[in-house]
This record gives sequence, C-alpha cells and structure tokens, in this order.
Amino acid sequence: MSQHAPMRQQILTIALTAFNQYGNALTLDQLTARLSASPSSLHPYFNSKPELIRQLVSFILTRIRQLLSHSLIVHLPTSSRIYSLHTVNYSPLSARTLCLI
Repeated sequence: MSQHAPMRQQILTIALTAFNQYGNALTLDQLTARLSASPSSLHPYFNSKPELIRQLVSFILTRIRQLLSHSLIVHLPTSSRIYSLHTVNYSPLSARTLCLI
C-alpha cells in the first residue's frame, strides 16, 4: 500500500458524500473546501476531475463488491443484497452514485 493510500481513501470518502450532494456539478474547489485543503493539495492524488471520478467509480465498485460478498448477506437474492447494501451498510449509495457507476 502506498503512503498516499490513507489520504486517497479519505478524499474519496469525502468526494462520494460531496458527489451525492452536488452530482456532476461538484467542483474541485467544493471538494477541497470540504477537505479544508487547497486545490493544489489534490494533485498528488488526482490530476483532474475526470481522474477523480474514475477513481471514485473504482472505489464505489470495490466497496460494493466487498459488501455484496460479505458473509451476512451472501445467501440473499441479489435484489435483497443491494437493498441491504443501500439501507444498512452503505447509506451514501444514492441514486446519483448509482448513475455514476
């Protein structure tokens, strides 16, 4: 794991919440305001908004895969697993997030 991984994870978590609020209208300035950081502080992690979105999609899909394979819900039908994922395990999974995927 790289030395940037914990900060990248924090940025992606905050970006997910911000994306759920603003949708594609989210700006890097809005994101950095939530992070209490300067826009230039994102450059070691993301060079552009499209790159941030690509990594955010990857982050979301990885989290969904982890949660869907979780032993507590693995024997449920897919629709029930998705419902459990949304309501119990991963409340930031909004309609905007699903559209992003």
